[in-house]
Amino acid sequence: MSKITFFLISFFLLLCLEAQSSLKERMKVAKNPFSTPEILKKLAHDPSRSIRYLVALNPRTPPSTLRTLAKDSWEYIRMGVAQNPNASAKILQILSKDTYLHVRSFVALHSKSPPLLLTKMAQDLHQDVRSSVAENPSTPHTVLIDLGKDSAWYVRLSVARNKNTPRKSLDLLAKDKDWLVRSRVAQNPLAPTDLLQYLGKDSYLKVRLEVAKNQRTPIDTLQALAKDESELVREKATETLSQVEERIKKEDSQKNG
Repeated sequence: MSKITFFLISFFLLLCLEAQSSLKERMKVAKNPFSTPEILKKLAHDPSRSIRYLVALNPRTPPSTLRTLAKDSWEYIRMGVAQNPNASAKILQILSKDTYLHVRSFVALHSKSPPLLLTKMAQDLHQDVRSSVAENPSTPHTVLIDLGKDSAWYVRLSVARNKNTPRKSLDLLAKDKDWLVRSRVAQNPLAPTDLLQYLGKDSYLKVRLEVAKNQRTPIDTLQALAKDESELVREKATETLSQVEERIKKEDSQKNG
């Protein structure tokens, strides 16, 4: 988009804001990705909570305005700030202590939350927050290992599906008492092949089904699952086996070509 086009759109939005004071018009401007930082700053002080919420979510809202909204009395606005990609580490640090657990959960999921902050949030009393920390790819390995032993199965489940979870933790989670946790290990796109072989013999159908879906699963395991007692597992293993063999054939063709 040219600078002229962007200027014209921004100017039009400003005219809408000045000429129309209806809630509907202000909502359009507040959520528009072309609204300028100046317009959004003005709307951040709007008496309507809905308007301020939309400003908090808008990716064009600058950090200075987000800092103001991070102090808003309505928790949903603070939650919007915690989801905004422009939220700075300082803002996230403030919101990490919010009394509203969903605000803290979004902070724990945020890509800009620094490892040190995530380490502290891993001690949160609420399992939803700890689960969000366990999902964040920036969470340190040592923290993921600790969360992999969490008393809440939902937290362990999040560790199991994190692509950065260390092998030590995946080994433990592959033997978890909860089949849902084991199934998430089988879903992990970076799950070690020997763990997939192990889980391919799991007593729970849905765990074996996830192994059958994973294209990292060794061919011999897929062949064994293609003979599984469950028709669903057999069908999925056969389908994945065909896809893997086709991929290998293409890779060999490219090498020889």
